Amino acid sequence: MANSIPLLLLILLLVTAGCSQSVSPSEFSTLTTQSSVELTPEPPNPGPPLPPSIPLTPEPPNPGPPLPPSPPSLPQPNLEPSSCSSLEIEYNFDPPSSLIDKKVDVFGVVVFATGGFSEAKTKHVANVLAKYLDNDENGIPDNPLVVQTMIEERAGMILFVDEDEEKVLFDRWDHDYYNPDKLQTQWADETNPSREFDATIEEVLHVITDVGYDNAYPDVFGEVSGSTLANLMDNAKGGHFEETSIYNEDRPWIGKSAVPSSYPPGAWYTYYDKTCTYDCMITEYIYWGLTSILGAQETRSHEIGHEWELHTKQLVKESDPGLYNLLTDPQWGLPTELPDGSYCK
Repeated sequence: MANSIPLLLLILLLVTAGCSQSVSPSEFSTLTTQSSVELTPEPPNPGPPLPPSIPLTPEPPNPGPPLPPSPPSLPQPNLEPSSCSSLEIEYNFDPPSSLIDKKVDVFGVVVFATGGFSEAKTKHVANVLAKYLDNDENGIPDNPLVVQTMIEERAGMILFVDEDEEKVLFDRWDHDYYNPDKLQTQWADETNPSREFDATIEEVLHVITDVGYDNAYPDVFGEVSGSTLANLMDNAKGGHFEETSIYNEDRPWIGKSAVPSSYPPGAWYTYYDKTCTYDCMITEYIYWGLTSILGAQETRSHEIGHEWELHTKQLVKESDPGLYNLLTDPQWGLPTELPDGSYCK
């Protein structure tokens, strides 16, 4: 308002003078310039200084509660194919007797044969042993612990022409590594005969259960009183029969017989071989049970009925369910198919 007063006075002076004297535009411009004050607008009051700006970073979304830790990865099954290989007879080795000239290695378990025992029958026995131990023929024992136990016990088969040759060989036995007690014997005429039952099915199974399973699982398959298998056998025989009488004092290694004077009615396992001790009874019991389940005894009831009545799988399952359940439990790796003398073919 103060800056506009000189301009108003000039206008009033001109009016009062009656405009008697004109003013040129240039003079007016000069007057205006001299009397005016340059007006420069003041900047607005910025107010108090703003705080320094803070860069805004978007917050990540709330992930929620923490996830549980991932479980450890499970071991992957070995999908590499395994295969068996046919067994070969060895001739260049250190024999436990000079009468022995053939050997077959079955997963580390030995099969020895004398010079008079044929190659074909030697191979047959080895194939039965291999099939019992590797029933699915994948090149891996079905129960590695049993096989390892047999190796550590130095168990195996030893094959003779006949009983006379067996006696001669053992009379001259001078090998410290192999114990004859751990080698199951077998003769030529009972090995894969053309019209008779093949004793290989029995004798080979004996060494597997008597040495392998007995020592690997003593509480279950132990051939002593109180094991699971022994208790089942006592039930099958109609009672527990202790070894009470000496069979032959001239042959003390046979020990005491566990055969009673008679078996009670209802017993289905009635073994009368007086040479059989209590552990021998268990060896025969598991043989009869397993081979009946596998079908080896189906047509032999008239031959074996005086010793064993349950000659089929169904009879074992119905009359001796405890034995059936034990021998068919897959955790023990027992065979599910009867050997026929061929392996890996």
